[in-house]
Amino acid sequence: MPAFAVLLAFVVLEAYQSYNDAKSGAEAEAEAVLQLSRTVEAFEPQEHERLEGLLVCQSKADALEAPGFRSRRRPAEIFPRR
Repeated sequence: MPAFAVLLAFVVLEAYQSYNDAKSGAEAEAEAVLQLSRTVEAFEPQEHERLEGLLVCQSKADALEAPGFRSRRRPAEIFPRR
């Protein structure tokens, strides 16, 4: 029985570490997109709009390609147009 408890603790610890790694990665990517979005504001309005649209498209593509993303809904239902 103690061996099972040790094994279970190890599995739980590994799962928690994996969750923290994924969370840290997502936070870093979100911060990078936010910084790019702020940088884009310095461009002229037409270029600003185009670059901001590219950032939105890239963010949506990243979300759809994320491991574990399992949805039967189509992307248009998940990310409706503004």
